[in-house]
Amino acid sequence: MSEGNIYWRERYIYIFLIIISLLVLFIIPQQIEEGAPRALPYFSISIVLICSIGGLANCFRKKEVVISFSKSLLLKLGSGIFLYFLYVFLIEYIGYYILSVIFIVLALYLFKTRNIKTMIFSGVIIPLMLYLLLEQLLGLFMPTGILM
Repeated sequence: MSEGNIYWRERYIYIFLIIISLLVLFIIPQQIEEGAPRALPYFSISIVLICSIGGLANCFRKKEVVISFSKSLLLKLGSGIFLYFLYVFLIEYIGYYILSVIFIVLALYLFKTRNIKTMIFSGVIIPLMLYLLLEQLLGLFMPTGILM
């Protein structure tokens, strides 16, 4: 074990995921109105819950693995999670597409993409493809924010 790393037993990660999954399963009915499409969130988080329970059960059958994380990796992960929460909070005010461009470029920079062409191309193409898919093809409208 080297200094500067954080060590977690595998079972604690699965327990953490089970708690988060159960919490999200509890939150979904309060966040999505009755009659709105709830199937995809239920399906997605149910898969995470089932895989976490399976992983936890597997921990008790075999020799447990200790996973190490470097502090710099945890700092990047925490920054990414903070950036994502900021994105979700500001989407109503700035709008989905403008904020998506900013979010993608910042996320790429955070995870060490330094090629400007890649950052600009990804930042423009991904929201453009989402616009074409969601609004033009499926007829779903995303938040435009108060700026548009």
